Amino acid sequence: MQVIEIVNFIHVKKNIMNIQKRKKSTIWPFLLAGGIFISGIIYIIYLIFAVVDDFTDSSFRFTTPCNEVSVQLEAGKYTIYYEYKTYFEDIYFDTGETINGLKLDIKDKINNEEVAVKNSAVNASYTNSNGSGVSVLDFEIEKPGEYVISSSFVDNKHEKVVLNIGKAMGWGFINSIFGIIGIFLGSIVISVLVAIFGAKWEKKRNSELNV
Repeated sequence: MQVIEIVNFIHVKKNIMNIQKRKKSTIWPFLLAGGIFISGIIYIIYLIFAVVDDFTDSSFRFTTPCNEVSVQLEAGKYTIYYEYKTYFEDIYFDTGETINGLKLDIKDKINNEEVAVKNSAVNASYTNSNGSGVSVLDFEIEKPGEYVISSSFVDNKHEKVVLNIGKAMGWGFINSIFGIIGIFLGSIVISVLVAIFGAKWEKKRNSELNV
């Protein structure tokens, strides 16, 4: 009688261990899917910071009105942003969200050729660690080199404000955004497929072992 009880105990224990193994084996597809999704999110965050850093690194900030400032510019399209809330040269500027009467001239330092400046085609705004700004003017540089910027206001008593020259958010920026969205959607699809097919495969494997 005692021997039968021991055999039954061992059999029950073995069944319990098998059940626990099955539970553990059916979890791995979901853990792998979760890992893929989290990795995708981390990579997306990295890409977002890379895009923002690229925009920030290519910017040039100065105060206006000013007599002249020199800046090295590459060929391409640029946008001038008015930073209404920002720290610049250890001074905090909070100058209101609108700006009126700004006059700005850009000239090639070598041949004194003037660059056409026009109102911003897109009403873009941003907020980052440097402050908050809104687009006001656009211009395009055809030849890389050093350029001289002079700026003033129609109202000579206008308070000093901060301007930021940055690369225009053209197709490169749009492609980056679409790329980030694509990676996000792709990580979701791959995670779901791994979870579904991994769980099915594991279920089939367990059923074959029980035969």
